[in-house]
Amino acid sequence: MGMDGMMFAEQLRSGLVLWDVEQMFHFRLSDGLVEALAALGIGPLDRELKTKKDCDEVARVIEVNRGRMDAALYADCVAELREVRDDVRWLASPVGKRVMAIERWLVEARKRAEECFPQNEIVMGRDLMAEPDNLTVGIVAATRAEYDAIRNAIENWKPPVTADYKGFIIAEQP
Repeated sequence: MGMDGMMFAEQLRSGLVLWDVEQMFHFRLSDGLVEALAALGIGPLDRELKTKKDCDEVARVIEVNRGRMDAALYADCVAELREVRDDVRWLASPVGKRVMAIERWLVEARKRAEECFPQNEIVMGRDLMAEPDNLTVGIVAATRAEYDAIRNAIENWKPPVTADYKGFIIAEQP
C-alpha cells in the first residue's frame, strides 16, 4: 500500500471514535467510595447500577445514612451517583441505544474486516464531529472493483445505520 493510502487512513482515523465507548461509562460507585462507606457500615454498594431503579436504591441508602457521613463523603456520593445516573439515562435514550448498537456492530465488523480483508486498510468508526449515531467506513483498495467488493461485503454485514463510505483507490491515483 502506498504512502498516500496510509495517509488517507490516518487522516480518517484522526476524526473517528475508535475506542470502546463502554469503557467511558460508570455503572458503579468507585472502589474508594465503596470502601469508605463500608468502613462506616454502609453497604455493600459494590454492584453494577444498570437501571434507574438501581440508582434510586443506592440514593435511598445514601440518604438514610447521610448523618453517618461527613460532608465531603456525602458530596462525593452525590456526585458519583449523578454520573452513574447520567450514563444510565443516556444509555436508555433513543440516541444512546442507537449509538450502542453501532458500537456493538463495529466491534464485530472490525474483527471480520481483519479476517476477510487482511491486505486492505479498513477504518470504521463514528465521526467525532457529526451526530453521535453515525457510521463512517474508509476503505483503501487497489482497484475500483476491489473497493466495490469490500463495500458490498460490509453492507451485507448489515450496519445498524446507513454508513458513509470513503474510499481511496490506488489505481485511480495520479
